[in-house]
Amino acid sequence: RASLTMAETAISDDDSGGELNARVLFVAPRTGAFTIRAGTVGTETAGAYTVSIADLGPAPKASARDIAVGQTVNGRLEAADPALSEDGTFYDLYAFEARAGQRYAIEMNSLDFDTFLMVGAPGDGDVAQEGSKSNDDFGDGSNSRVVFTATEGGTRWIRANALSAEDTEGAYALTLTELPPVQWPAPRAIAVGQTLDGTLTVDDPALEDDSFADEYVLRGRRGQTVTIDMKSEAFDSFLSIGTGTGTGFQQSATDDDSGGGLNA
Repeated sequence: RASLTMAETAISDDDSGGELNARVLFVAPRTGAFTIRAGTVGTETAGAYTVSIADLGPAPKASARDIAVGQTVNGRLEAADPALSEDGTFYDLYAFEARAGQRYAIEMNSLDFDTFLMVGAPGDGDVAQEGSKSNDDFGDGSNSRVVFTATEGGTRWIRANALSAEDTEGAYALTLTELPPVQWPAPRAIAVGQTLDGTLTVDDPALEDDSFADEYVLRGRRGQTVTIDMKSEAFDSFLSIGTGTGTGFQQSATDDDSGGGLNA
């Protein structure tokens, strides 16, 4: 295992060099001295080893290629791509023009590595962190999906990369689509003593943070005290109660995990 440690960041690797060997791709964030720490995985191994360093030249300059709404781009992450200085993962950049108020979905799928997506305003060779949205795993498996609403028009960049530098090369597919405006269906009625089953899907209405939600209506009496429980093994649940429905909902109380674990 080798690691390069500096004040700004530390990068380590176990077996990217093949078999039990280690390799770290490191992009120096500044001019200066860096420490290489060579050791073992575990505490019971000792023996001879070699350490070598190869200069790959200047890091490739990141540039964004265009992607259109409705398009699927087939790409590949490889050593010729720019790499993030904080973790050594390769990445590709894509650009599109967003329309104010429009909802978009971006999907990244790969059979070769665990994907990671980020979308936001253009930055200095990367997506600007402020106001960006990202996703590692969406649904089952290791693919990624970001759903967001453009609060204003203008250029957006998409960063397509891998979650880990230990597995950062391979083919992927990136798809950009527009989503229809949020349409809230009539809420389902629920009564005291009743338990209803529900499923959140990408076709459900999305809130301001682009999480999905269903609505229920409870008819209460003045002074009545009730508990409302939401349980799920698929996601971290969140409950809110208030007045009004749809875009007219006015929140009165919320809970994240008072139901124990990830339940609300």
